[in-house]
This record gives sequence, C-alpha cells and structure tokens, in this order.
Amino acid sequence: MATALALALNLASAVTYYRQFPREPIKAAGQFVEVSGAALIGNDLATIMREIVAREKRGGSVVIVSHGTELALQVKVGPRAGLGVDVMRLLVYAMDGRIADADMPVRLDFDKATGAKDWKDLRKLIQDVWNLNLKRVDLRACQVGMEKATMYFLQRLFNCDVCCAPKAWDVFGAVNFGAPTTDERTWNAWLQAHRGAVVQGSGRIRFALHHEIGAAVKVDAIAASNEAAQGWVSQHLPRGSYSSGPIPYHALTPDKKALIFAGDPGYRDQLVETPKGTAEPKVDLNSPIRP
Repeated sequence: MATALALALNLASAVTYYRQFPREPIKAAGQFVEVSGAALIGNDLATIMREIVAREKRGGSVVIVSHGTELALQVKVGPRAGLGVDVMRLLVYAMDGRIADADMPVRLDFDKATGAKDWKDLRKLIQDVWNLNLKRVDLRACQVGMEKATMYFLQRLFNCDVCCAPKAWDVFGAVNFGAPTTDERTWNAWLQAHRGAVVQGSGRIRFALHHEIGAAVKVDAIAASNEAAQGWVSQHLPRGSYSSGPIPYHALTPDKKALIFAGDPGYRDQLVETPKGTAEPKVDLNSPIRP
C-alpha cells in the first residue's frame, strides 16, 4: 500500500483522481502500487519528508505528484533553493558525509540567521525517511525519468528500493461530458465541433472524447449514458470506484499530441525505474543551484 502526496501547486486534481482510482501502474506489466490514501500538501522538501515519516511504515511506498522537468522537481528546499539535480546531489553528499554540515547552509543559500538550525532540522527529516527503507517512491512529474542523474539522486534522497518517474509529460484532470444524451442532432453537432474525436461504442453505450494540448490540456467528451462513461473508464483507467459525473483522469503525453491514459497499454512504456545500487552517473559539479 502507498500514500499519494500531491504538492499544492494546482495539483488538487491528483488527489481527486487517486481517491477514485487508487491503483498506480508501475513499470512491471500488470503490476500496480495500491494507494491507501491521498493528500494535498505543501511543496517544500521538509513538508514532504515530514509527511512521509508521519504516514508510512518501514518498507512502505509513496506516490508523489509534482510539477517537474528532466532536471528538477518544483519543490522548495530553502528560501532561494529548489530541488534541482544540483541540490539533490548536495543533499545526498551531505548525508553521506562528503560535505560538512557546517558548509550546507551556505551551499543551499539558507538565511544566515537560521541556516544552521534549518539544515539540522532538514537533515534529521531526511535521515528519518532513510530509516524507513522505503520500498518504492513513484514520482508522477513531467519528464523526470528522462535524466539518469535526476533519477539516481532522487532514489538516493528517498533511500527507496526503486524510484520511478515518467519520461513523458504528466497530466491530471477531469473529463466533463455534461448530461448524457442519445439525441442524434446533439451528437452530430458535438462531433462537428470536435473534429478528430475518438468514438467508442454505439447506441446507449456510445462515448466520444476529444483533447487538445497547448499551454494546457483541454479534454471534452459526450456520452449517451452513464454506462457509456463507465465503459470508457473500464478501458482507459485502472480499476476504481467511478460511477457517474466528471471522470478524474491521469495520463501521459510523450509528444504533446496523444494522451496515454493510466489504464492504456502504452502507459508503462513511458515509465523509468532506477533501483537501489545503481552506479552514480557523472554530473556537472559546477551546475548552479536551481531557484
């Protein structure tokens, strides 16, 4: 079982999703992490570590939803430092004893007045997470899986047996289809306005979906009945408790054209896993601390 932690940066939709679809696919075919609960939390590293310690037992698993890139999670480490691969490296090296604790407040650009205590507190939280020996940390954050160094240092930072993240862009949202209808004029008008929509089923189990990916992802749909919506859900999302109304969804897009939903066969192909014991990749030791 795992806890899903969604960071409070326009990601409340992830909490809604996991409460209805509490199974997150992992790389191995047919395998899932079962999500026992989901919560919206702050987007600073101390809060993340504190929530993990409070919610997980030794050998537990965590799903973390965040904005990200191939080189960073949108997570604060201090007033002026973010969790880029450069800061991940500093944190891991400090925990390994390769950087002196006295140097860390300056390295992380902490406030001079409180920096020593801030680092001491954060170091203890990281150690508390390390002591849990987590089984898995599944990150659902855009493109984090593309960079080997990022994956390596995230696995080390959380001291998990396996760290997993997508190499594609990651999307949570809702499919709104309004009131179900079988009226042909309504359907024809909708399909005319949504060229390229994918239609599934026929008659009372007909469901059509159209999406556009630009600065944001827009998903529109029309359904002949609630049963039609349930049929779409059963084909494209993991098993859950959905019955009617807007459909919470989770999808990946490798090209900002297709949406690969969490129940689609190609979803796992977009995931990357880094196990404990992976050799440290080379990184630029002069890379700046990412704001």
